[in-house]
Amino acid sequence: MLKVLIADDEIKICKLIECLIDWQSIGLKIVSVVHDGLSALSAIHEHQPDIVITDIRMPNVNGLELIKKTKDINANINFIIISGYSDFTYAQQAIKYGVEDYLLKPIKKNELLSTLTKLVEKHREQKTKETETNDMLQQIHTNKEIVKTYFINELLDNYEVPNFIPNLNKINTQYYCNFNDAFYQIMVIQPICMNDVLSDEILAFFMSKATSIIQKEINYLNELIISNHGEFTYCVLNGSYDQLITSADPARRIRSELLGLKDIFSNLKIYVYLSSVYQGIEQLPLCMKEVLFASYDKLTSVSSIIQYEQKKENSNINAILSAQFRKDFLFSLETLNTSRISKLLTETMQNIIDKNLQGNDIYAIYTELIDMFSYGVKNYNFNIDYASVTQNLLLEFHTFTNLTDLINHVIAVINSKITQLQTEKQLENTRPIRLAKQYINDNYTSPLTLEMIGLEIGLNPSYFSSIFKKETGKNFIDYLNAVRIENAKQLLIENSLTVMDICEAVGFNDIKYFTKRFKKETGLSPSDYRKLYS
Repeated sequence: MLKVLIADDEIKICKLIECLIDWQSIGLKIVSVVHDGLSALSAIHEHQPDIVITDIRMPNVNGLELIKKTKDINANINFIIISGYSDFTYAQQAIKYGVEDYLLKPIKKNELLSTLTKLVEKHREQKTKETETNDMLQQIHTNKEIVKTYFINELLDNYEVPNFIPNLNKINTQYYCNFNDAFYQIMVIQPICMNDVLSDEILAFFMSKATSIIQKEINYLNELIISNHGEFTYCVLNGSYDQLITSADPARRIRSELLGLKDIFSNLKIYVYLSSVYQGIEQLPLCMKEVLFASYDKLTSVSSIIQYEQKKENSNINAILSAQFRKDFLFSLETLNTSRISKLLTETMQNIIDKNLQGNDIYAIYTELIDMFSYGVKNYNFNIDYASVTQNLLLEFHTFTNLTDLINHVIAVINSKITQLQTEKQLENTRPIRLAKQYINDNYTSPLTLEMIGLEIGLNPSYFSSIFKKETGKNFIDYLNAVRIENAKQLLIENSLTVMDICEAVGFNDIKYFTKRFKKETGLSPSDYRKLYS
């Protein structure tokens, strides 16, 4: 059975989680229940759980700190975050740390059960994969070349895992390699057929040709391992420094020969990515990371042979994806405003061009945009398989060779999903609710009443109140206050206005009521929120 640890400073929440699920029936066992972050960390050391269910806020060590510290110890532990309130900043950080799900209180049995079931299935698949891997290694013991390629599989899956490569002798023994203590580099070749999708048969033919050409052109090294994954051909090179530092020369010849296949592949482009050259096999994970970064640079590079170059962290990313941008994007998503989303993403593309951002910065922005979309879809309870959309968008990033086509594709995908939702929403006759939300967001600083909103959208106030609660899950006053609190949060972070001034600026006229509502929405007083996030 998989081991589960529960961490929440509210004892009743822990009891609720324990009672909600028939743990044994789905192959789980609770090994510890704790009520603060330090105790959770200690219990994780002691019990080595497979799954940790933790609150985002706890004494001593909060949920995000707990995840980070635990991942440094054991990256395979799965986390489920629970929180008493919805906040994109927390959700985004949690996603970056690799949490499996982000659930809002009150916890719903079906949501928790669904997440736990997926984790159990994921673990079973991992075990099956491990078993299949062991069987395969046993069956192909005599086929050393195939076993060598499996080393690249492992490197791709684990290049971010600390100390993944144990030592040279163990790698050589386990994978039948002939690596030595000299220098290492990774080369990756990617064919792209513009406006065309390669069938499995055509791709296999190309990969076979690529492997033969690579082996012919790079036949002078101590060791060369080639492995194909999707449309990518990965090559691990091991030789002297002088041999590897000039690897761009054989890369050009390889690319030139592959371009000779244009008669078979229409609109064929060939890209070759090269990592830096490092001494020691333990540097191969860094080589893999670099070659992936180099692949991102094809969006801005004029060359088809791209060598990784060290880049400084670009502070312009935060300026492009500002708090205001996030707010506008999520609100446009909530109100199904396709034209506004298109405008925001087009402006983002232009900002990237104006600021001359490089590939890794573009990829960081791209993944954050996808995270925002996924967060919004889930938070607004849209009927979209956001996990599938997200996965496809991440995979499709590598198939684009310029920024304009990439952003236009994202716009098309998001807007197609929104159009689908619009059709569904129209059938439900919810247009008045969207108009009401728009009016509230445009006029939240003014005194608003049900009568005013009803007059604006052409509905009886009583009927409007009823359908608004049914559609949004909140009554009119709660929704209005939530909008005001969201804007107050932004003002607290971005300027030095007093709490009283902010209270009045967002439409409240009673500081005590404002403070009470703010604490209810965020768990913090306005002053404490400013101290924490400004």
